[in-house]
Amino acid sequence: MTQSKIIVDTNSYLRLAEHIRPLFKKPFGEEEYCLYPNEDLDKECSHIRLETKFPWIKQKKYKEDRKCSITISNEKKKEIEETTKLITRAYPRYQNVSLVDIRCLAYGYVLKIPVVTDDKDMIELANDLKDVKIIKTLELMKIMMDSNFIDMDDIKKIVEYWDYIDDLPANYKEDYNNLFNEAPPILDY
Repeated sequence: MTQSKIIVDTNSYLRLAEHIRPLFKKPFGEEEYCLYPNEDLDKECSHIRLETKFPWIKQKKYKEDRKCSITISNEKKKEIEETTKLITRAYPRYQNVSLVDIRCLAYGYVLKIPVVTDDKDMIELANDLKDVKIIKTLELMKIMMDSNFIDMDDIKKIVEYWDYIDDLPANYKEDYNNLFNEAPPILDY
């Protein structure tokens, strides 16, 4: 069976990678879902701000996991770069969407694969593009759970960590309730 590739943006990577290892290039489920980093992820993870907030990203095992990439032809690479430029010019109102995030959406658009993100501006831009499927991080975890890749205990530990570091996605409570048919865990600290 052919892999069902999914590209992961930086914010979703930072929410998942410490808890799900390896995160990339490990197929799961009947659909053979396989996650891949956005092409700029390793570069973004070397920023001091992220290294300070997420010191684990400097560890060798995480660096190794981020080295994989989607294999694509030079023609597709060129099309992705052209699409990135086109999106940047055609949608100037999305100034809060970084070039890295636009390139991530361009991968999804050109390769016709979903993009995992919780970034509200990226989601709005993807909705305007119409041909980019977005999966929120919680939705991805539901797919992983339904594929027996992780379980509900894993999900609860992950979202408790998000709460602890004050990094809950937008619409977190509503999305969690809708996906898992229960209220999200509440931390007492």
